[in-house]
Amino acid sequence: MIYLLAPAPKGQVSGGFRVNEMLRRRLATTGTGAGIYVPSQQVPEKILTLPSASPTHIVLDSLYLTTLNPAHLSCALSSRNHPTYLYFLLHFLPCMDLFLSSAERKALQKKEHALLALADAVIVPGPTLASYLKSESLYAGPIRHCPPGIEFTESDTPQADPWKKDSRPRLITLGTLSRGKGQLEILSYLQQMNPAFKGTWRLFGDLHREPEIHRLFKRKLRNSELKRSIHAGHNIPHSLISPTLRGADLLVSASYFESYGMAIAEAAAMGIPVLAYQVGETRQWIKEGENGFLIPSGDRKKFAATLAKLLYHPKKLLLLKQQAQKKLAETLFPTWELTFQSFLKTFEKTGIS
Repeated sequence: MIYLLAPAPKGQVSGGFRVNEMLRRRLATTGTGAGIYVPSQQVPEKILTLPSASPTHIVLDSLYLTTLNPAHLSCALSSRNHPTYLYFLLHFLPCMDLFLSSAERKALQKKEHALLALADAVIVPGPTLASYLKSESLYAGPIRHCPPGIEFTESDTPQADPWKKDSRPRLITLGTLSRGKGQLEILSYLQQMNPAFKGTWRLFGDLHREPEIHRLFKRKLRNSELKRSIHAGHNIPHSLISPTLRGADLLVSASYFESYGMAIAEAAAMGIPVLAYQVGETRQWIKEGENGFLIPSGDRKKFAATLAKLLYHPKKLLLLKQQAQKKLAETLFPTWELTFQSFLKTFEKTGIS
């Protein structure tokens, strides 16, 4: 049996939580396992109380990497009476935060190394995370790839787009409001445009993860003439974002790091052009000048200039969107069913299923 342990999502709509939910559903419907929401401090106790299937495969979400005690986890695993194998499902690595100090990064890497050393294998969304694990010597065991499904889950009842449609550029950004995701950077670019930005920008994600960034964003917006054109939605269900994304003219992401980049892939899968930094697996989905533009990470000047060029010349943005729509026929995107099959192969490949 396979047990996927993860913290409760609490309304969050990040890519990692979405992957967990899709895997939980398929484990239940196929009878191959179960997904269990467990607070970090209760993980060792929960491991001890899991049914004694033979063998037992325990998969831990990467959010536990910052909170679990390696010694407590090791003790719980060794105390089980039946063969038990451990895996980490890595949506990201906390130590990869670009805004950490050197000391903070080393401390996180030390703890992550100790926890990952207990795993029989780790599961990653793509090559970016796998390469980092190897280059930083964080994990020496088997690394399995499990790309997320790139498809929206529609709500049962079609939802009307609440936004008035007009000829002005419609921008959208998906992701937790945070320093690393770069929403403050985008806001600054829009405020500095001359002539002024004439369009709408809609943000969706967890607005409260970094309270100081949220306060700063609101303060900057409150003092801006753009406050009627910029709208942020907190923890909007993913299925309700679909109509807004489909109606957008450009997905804008100034994120400095992505282990994969699901929002960018999903935009490409809907034929929506993308402007983003070249991070994660974005090069799989975005072809320069065809369905978007990828800017070298940290090149803020080029990012701002590209955004301005598209917004000052609506015909170029329209052409880019038309090209992005045509690009759909040439690109294959993984489905959630393929994700689940890749997930199951992890346990076959270890040779211990």
